[in-house]
Amino acid sequence: MFESADSIWRLKLALEKVANENSNIITSKSVLKSINARGFFHNVNLLLKVLDPLKKTVLSVEASNTNYADCFIALIRLANAIKQIPVERDLVGFRNYAIDSINRRWESFDNMPFILTYFLHPGYRGEGLKQGMWTKISAYAQDIWKNMGYDINDQEILIAQMLNFKDKQGTYAVPFVKKCVMPRTWWMSCDDQPPYLKQLALKMFSVVPHSASCERMFSALGWLYGKKRTTLDINTVEAMAKIRHFYQNNSKLISSEKTHTDNEVQKMVNESFFFDEVDYNEDNNNEDGYEEIFETQIPNHEVYVLIEDNVDLTNAIFLNNEEEEEDEIYN
Repeated sequence: MFESADSIWRLKLALEKVANENSNIITSKSVLKSINARGFFHNVNLLLKVLDPLKKTVLSVEASNTNYADCFIALIRLANAIKQIPVERDLVGFRNYAIDSINRRWESFDNMPFILTYFLHPGYRGEGLKQGMWTKISAYAQDIWKNMGYDINDQEILIAQMLNFKDKQGTYAVPFVKKCVMPRTWWMSCDDQPPYLKQLALKMFSVVPHSASCERMFSALGWLYGKKRTTLDINTVEAMAKIRHFYQNNSKLISSEKTHTDNEVQKMVNESFFFDEVDYNEDNNNEDGYEEIFETQIPNHEVYVLIEDNVDLTNAIFLNNEEEEEDEIYN
């Protein structure tokens, strides 16, 4: 959808010229009416301002190294883009619908893992969170630690380490360079004893908050196993998928002058992590089906993004674009 709207916006002058001077070329009356409509291209431009961060959000959260904090930042930037939609006569309905959509999505999942991981990100350390969020974050971290079998004394040590981390004291004062170091790598360098906060952070940053890798696998298998290939043995399909994955991830290695023996190539293919061991007998107790969501009309005076209850959307750290952020050093 973004590419379609973007192409319309980039062809604005050409479309207006065709509509004014050669309208007979446009065979669809509805298309011609839309181009000539007052404010059409203005609305397209506003739509792009929402679709662009939405596209970036989808791409960022589906990356292989995405964590909860990345998803949280992406949602905040998307909420900012939606809030900036002007309250005009023709856009009030669209603005309210967009805010209603992101609010329903925000309410559909437990947001505390996202907020805790954002707090534990060495590049953010909870910056931009509203007053009172520290109490919720510390209580949630204590609950996690309690469920892992640690007593009240260990929980108090964990909270003390979180305070030191927030204030950049001791081992937590090491600068974080986002384009050079991953959060997990940064946390591996921390040597505070006992390593409670380090263990908690590594657990939170180990969670993959999406199923994009599984979807890519099914997409690849769909290309290999289709209507014209319905009798392939499962072992053959697996071998083909492993070979495809190997060539995709080792194209530079294959094109180099260095050669490998057949045994070496076979070993590299076998070590490919395209397929993981899966327990198909595991019970799926969480499949309760989808709950039907009905659209509701929001009164204009009550429209606000629910994420604002936890975050100050005007904080500069949420307004920086991704290109500027890549060159930033967090001291």
